[in-house]
Amino acid sequence: MQTVTPEDLCMYFTRQWIPRHAGTSVGNGKSVTAPSRLVGIRSHLSTEFEPLGRTEKWNAETLQGNPTWRPLVRRLTKRYIAEAEEQGYQQKGAVPLSAEEVQQLLQHLHDQQDFRQRQTAVHQGQLGYQLSLAIQHQRLQCRQH
Repeated sequence: MQTVTPEDLCMYFTRQWIPRHAGTSVGNGKSVTAPSRLVGIRSHLSTEFEPLGRTEKWNAETLQGNPTWRPLVRRLTKRYIAEAEEQGYQQKGAVPLSAEEVQQLLQHLHDQQDFRQRQTAVHQGQLGYQLSLAIQHQRLQCRQH
């Protein structure tokens, strides 16, 4: 990941990723990869480069920076969107959640928040206990000297 260039990404997208992810039927027996999936994978890769220190704008001279930010990669994405639309791809909105699914999602988020709060309380309790032990130990050492 440290040596990936924008050209590498474009080759990967056009020769491997897009052909392997075609699944949206556009008629006439043709399938395309939904353009939003390409945008999503590009975004995902962008965030993968950040922990590696590749957070700067791409610099073609030094071959440093985040290769997903290069205009070449963005042009490829725009061109692919246009080509998919020419082949008959139509963007579809996400299927809305039912009231039951919304309730399940909210319950899950609430449970996660409660869990995190309990973890934080336990962690803070452990830190407080460790701190009090350290203070007691320090006091004992001071008394002995």
